[in-house]
Amino acid sequence: MNGQQNQINIVPSTAFDLDVLLAMQTPVEGHFSADTPSDIYRVLGQPVPARFSSNIKSEVPAYLIDVLKRSEHMQQWKFPRSCQDRTLEVLKADATCVPLNQLSMDFYAFNAQIAELAGGLAGVEIAQTMLASFRKRFPKLLSLAIHMGSKSKETERMDRFEVRMVKQGAAESAAFKEWRYGNQNENRRGMKRKFQVFNNT
Repeated sequence: MNGQQNQINIVPSTAFDLDVLLAMQTPVEGHFSADTPSDIYRVLGQPVPARFSSNIKSEVPAYLIDVLKRSEHMQQWKFPRSCQDRTLEVLKADATCVPLNQLSMDFYAFNAQIAELAGGLAGVEIAQTMLASFRKRFPKLLSLAIHMGSKSKETERMDRFEVRMVKQGAAESAAFKEWRYGNQNENRRGMKRKFQVFNNT
């Protein structure tokens, strides 16, 4: 029984999260040593370097970073633009003005994974900035959901998570209004019909 429990526990909680799976397809810049086997480049879908030298740059799907960074072949990997220092500073200054869709269509899911991969103080800073950014942007998401719905052009500047929140919020808001005011509207229409019949109009 304990063996079965241990097997279950090794599966990451995000293993079947569609947002994370889509986000982690994003390529990240990696740097490899001169003795990196050719097969690694083929697995990455990248051309094998004509000359093997130190610090070879290649694009790596983000989901492979965790495996490759433990090997002796990957020397370093670079944070994507969505969580580089300059982007984090802009988010800290005013997260509400940042078009997340231009950074990543899965901004939150992607950067949460990058923060975990980074670890240490860098990972903490990324995670804290993502959380603070969402808190700053949430009032606008709520306002759009209640007053404008998902058809607003503002959703074009959001990532998939925020768009889904606005759509769901708009649907819930519409359902509440129907529940709250629907019967009143129906009663008004019924009273109008009775008045018309009574007065032969």
